[in-house]
Amino acid sequence: MNSKGFTLLEALISLGILGVTLVAMLPAFQTLMDANAMSEERSNALAAAQEVMEGLRHEDPASLPSTGSSPVQAVSVGAHEYEVVTHYCQDTTYCGSDSRHIVVEVSFAGKSVYAIETVFTRLH
Repeated sequence: MNSKGFTLLEALISLGILGVTLVAMLPAFQTLMDANAMSEERSNALAAAQEVMEGLRHEDPASLPSTGSSPVQAVSVGAHEYEVVTHYCQDTTYCGSDSRHIVVEVSFAGKSVYAIETVFTRLH
């Protein structure tokens, strides 16, 4: 560096170092972007599962099917549409005249993203 400022060579070397540093950081940035997208997808899938569960909560457990699965439901959350399937009594231990074992499975773009299971029963 002279008394008037940086020389052209010093500026080019500094830009080169900055470029190499930024290129080295790109994979980490991409990994963080992918993790953020996956987290958003899972959060939205959770919201879709909760929406379906809330709808089932208003039903009498005895009126729900004792075997099989529901047709695929399309549930929109945010800007995405999720496919939700409800499975009934996969574990027959928890199925009786007034209780149902329920598994809600949520998929996005053909990939299973989230599943939740519970037992609905009528309280006396």
